[in-house]
Amino acid sequence: MNFYTQKKGVFPLQNEKLRNVAIIAHVDHGKTTLVDQMLKQGGVYRENQETVERVMDSNDLERERGITILAKNTAIQYGDTKINIVDTPGHADFGGEVERILKMVNGVILLVDAAEGPMPQTRFVLSRALELGHRVIVVINKIDRPDQRIHEVIDEVLELLLDLDATDEQLDSPMLFCSARNGTASYSPDVVGTDLKPLFDTILDYIPAPEADLTEWRGMVERLLTPERDVRIAIVGKYVELPDAYLSIVEALTHGGIAHHAKVRVEWVAAESVTPENAAEKLAGCGGVLVPGGFGERGLEGKIAAVQYAREHGVPFLGICLGMQMAVVEYARHVLGLTGAHTSEVDPNTPYPVIDLMPDQQHIDEKGGTMRLGKYPCRLSRDSVAFAAYGEENIFERHRHRYEFNNAYRDLFVEGGMRIGGVNPERDLVEIVELPNHPWFVGVQYHPELRSRPNRPHPLFREFVGAALKAQEK
Repeated sequence: MNFYTQKKGVFPLQNEKLRNVAIIAHVDHGKTTLVDQMLKQGGVYRENQETVERVMDSNDLERERGITILAKNTAIQYGDTKINIVDTPGHADFGGEVERILKMVNGVILLVDAAEGPMPQTRFVLSRALELGHRVIVVINKIDRPDQRIHEVIDEVLELLLDLDATDEQLDSPMLFCSARNGTASYSPDVVGTDLKPLFDTILDYIPAPEADLTEWRGMVERLLTPERDVRIAIVGKYVELPDAYLSIVEALTHGGIAHHAKVRVEWVAAESVTPENAAEKLAGCGGVLVPGGFGERGLEGKIAAVQYAREHGVPFLGICLGMQMAVVEYARHVLGLTGAHTSEVDPNTPYPVIDLMPDQQHIDEKGGTMRLGKYPCRLSRDSVAFAAYGEENIFERHRHRYEFNNAYRDLFVEGGMRIGGVNPERDLVEIVELPNHPWFVGVQYHPELRSRPNRPHPLFREFVGAALKAQEK
C-alpha cells in the first residue's frame, strides 16, 4: 500500500464541491433566459443590483440576432458547491463550438420547448453529449405557454434518447418542468414551481463531480517520496545562512531530482569562505555546483573561485544571472588572460568590463524602473546544451538585471572556446554561455527557477541534476 492509498483524501479523485454543466437546446428554447434566472437565484447579483437580460449574450451580433454564438461560462455558488454553467450555441452553424465545450463538462441540461419539442439541432447536440457518456437532465421549458403539450413532448424526448442509443442510465434521466421566464421549476408537470431549487438540487445529485486524472501526479509523488539515489549539489551564495533567500532554486533542484527519481541534498557554501586554495575542500563530494543570482561585491571572488574549480575539474555547473556573469569573468581572467576583468557594476575602472551596462542605460542616472525585468525571448543555438535540454529553438524566460554580457568581447570569448548558447533576438544580447568541452557547464542571464514545477521541472534544472548524478556516480 502506498502513500496516496494509505491516507484517504490526500489525492481526491473528485472535487465534490464542484459541478461543470452545459445547457444545450435549439434556438429560442430559452437557454439564455434560464441562465439569467439561475444567476439571479444563485446570488450572483446583489439584492439591489440592476440586472441585464440575456447577460451571457455579450456579443453585439448575439444581441442583434437574439441567439448565442460563442460558448461562455459563469459560476453560481449554491450552498457549499460551485456550479460552472456553460451557455452553448444552439444553432447548427456553430456546432463546432458546441462539441468543444461538451468535452469540458461532466453533464448537460437538455432544454426542450414544451410546445415545439425536440428539434433537429437538439438531436445533433444531444447525440454528441450521449457519445461522451454525459448524464442528462431533461428540462421541459415554457410550460406556461398556452399551446404547451408537455406529455407529448416527454414522449418525444424519450423516443429521441432511444433513437440515439442512450444507455439505460441516460434513458432514466431525471425530468424537470420549467418556466425560465418566471424562474420556476418543479419535479412534476402538474405542479407549478416556485423557484429553481429543484434544478439546482438535481444538478448536485445527478451530475457527477469532475474527476481528475492523477496518474502523472501520483507518479511524481512516488518518485519524490521513494528516491532511488541521491546527489549533493553545492549552492555557493552570499545568503546561505538564510536558505529561504534561495527557496525557488532549492525547489527547482528538487523538481530536477524528481525527474531522475533522486533526492537532491543541498550543500550550503558561503561564497565569502571560498578561495582558489580551499575550493576543492569546500566543494568536495558534490556532484554539481550552482552559483545563484545576487548583487553587490561581497562574496564575488568566492563565487569566481567556485566557478574556476567546477570548470577545471569537470564538475557540472549552473550559473544563474550574477552566477552566469561570474562565469564570464572567471573565463576572461583565467582562460583568455584578461587580468583584472570584471563587471563594471562592481569595478567601474576594470580594464576589461566583460559584464557591463546595457548600451541604452549607459547614461541613465536615475535607476528606478530601468532593470530588464519580466519575460523576454531567447533564440537557442542548435548545437547548444540548452537546445538539447529545451528541445526547441525559441524560448521565453524571466529576467531581473541591468548588466549584460559585453558584446564587444563576444568574438574573443567564442575564439577562446566559449559557446554562446542563446541570444535575445530583438537586441542581440547574450543570454546563455556554455563550455562545449565540459561535461555540463551552463550560465544563463535569466532565472529559470521561476518556471519550474514539481511535475514539470525546468529543462535546465532537470539536465543539470542529471549531469550531477552522472558525475557523482563515476
